Amino acid sequence: MSSPQKVGKEHIFDLKEYVSEFPYVSIFRLLYLKGLGNQDDIRFSSELRHAALYVQDRKALRTLMELKDVREEAAEVKEADPVAPKANAKPKRDEETDPLAVVPAFDIAKELEVDDEPIEDLSELAKFINRKPKKMKHQSLIDNFIQASETESFTTSIKSNSGESVAPQAQESKSVGESEEFLTETLAKIYIKQRKFESAIKIFRKLCLKNPEKSIYFADQIRFLEKLVENL
Repeated sequence: MSSPQKVGKEHIFDLKEYVSEFPYVSIFRLLYLKGLGNQDDIRFSSELRHAALYVQDRKALRTLMELKDVREEAAEVKEADPVAPKANAKPKRDEETDPLAVVPAFDIAKELEVDDEPIEDLSELAKFINRKPKKMKHQSLIDNFIQASETESFTTSIKSNSGESVAPQAQESKSVGESEEFLTETLAKIYIKQRKFESAIKIFRKLCLKNPEKSIYFADQIRFLEKLVENL
């Protein structure tokens, strides 16, 4: 980490594996790119374009790539113009003499913590999805009413009071009427689930008028819903 200019050919393979496994960890990608640059590898140009997409700190990327040139220029100046140190001169700080000081330190733990943030968001989302809905007032009465309606057959044929058999044509008309009745009662159940009790009551009243033979059944449903509305 402290000497990225020393990344050699023997490190490139392992760094490439790390980049493949952890594509969003910037330090692995930067070191891999630096190793390719140190070896003048032909893959350097294409990998540099990839790194520009994944590495957010472009300044760190540029500084790391220019590190070799900084060292070479410093070495040339030192060889061309050696200057004897003054007797009373204070030694310069390490930051001023070491080009590595301009390279920001990389913290792998910090990088991994950044990657963990989306997981925390997903956890919060899971808690929200799994949260049980708040029970409405009189919800148990509504559930029982719907369950009782679903278990009862709405299309049961009703024998006439006279006991006479029904002609085939009459049976066909009756079947169509019962289908319409079933769909209407289904709509009433939907209104009940939506807590639109007044709309459900209107449907049951119409069904009661259209089907006098079931008037007792529909009247019971109407009384139940009216009582439910009063208690809300």
